[in-house]
Amino acid sequence: RVDVVVALKKKVHVVVDDETLLDRDFAAFRQLFETFSVEQNGQRRPLKAMLCVSEERLGASKGASGLAARVDGSADICYCEAKHVQSFYASIARSEQDSRDFD
Repeated sequence: RVDVVVALKKKVHVVVDDETLLDRDFAAFRQLFETFSVEQNGQRRPLKAMLCVSEERLGASKGASGLAARVDGSADICYCEAKHVQSFYASIARSEQDSRDFD
């Protein structure tokens, strides 16, 4: 949700356990995401939205922007399946990701 990112300065995971619906929803809102910017360290930067996809799809995408095989901790909005979120937080618990302060 863009309002949570822009107004509350929080990161958002949109979790949908249907890859087809996940892809459709991300595609439907991608242009909207690109119109927003967020404040970071007193500067404005474009809002970063990512879609988690399989390793196979990522490889076949040939560097398409906005796709990742894992939850991108730097993304403001990340569309993903529950398995991606579970893997992300498990890696934090194992200290594989940067330590973060979660609300």
